[in-house]
Amino acid sequence: MYVAPTPFGLVSGVAHTQTLILPEDFPVTGDFQDVGTLTRKEAGSLIIGYTFNLRDNTLTPEIIPNPSAGREHVFHAWRLVGSSNEPAFRLHIWRQNWPRLTVQDSQDSGF
Repeated sequence: MYVAPTPFGLVSGVAHTQTLILPEDFPVTGDFQDVGTLTRKEAGSLIIGYTFNLRDNTLTPEIIPNPSAGREHVFHAWRLVGSSNEPAFRLHIWRQNWPRLTVQDSQDSGF
């Protein structure tokens, strides 16, 4: 089973703080201070499905070109005025090679 990373796995410096990450054009009141900017660039391909092979226990993704490849999305991180204004986070880069994923054997996973 694939589990998507939590916000703590995608950015650092947000644990134990109340940080609101919003698209750059989202309206914010004066109660908040801008503590950082994140930019996400869309990948060159999208996974649209998977094929599972029971004989060799592999999961193979079906990939297509991303029509929005390269498009950048900008976000701002906000914290309440008076709380920590330390610009302490950065976006973690996730690079994955998708030609073939191996599914863990049920004996290895503890099931």
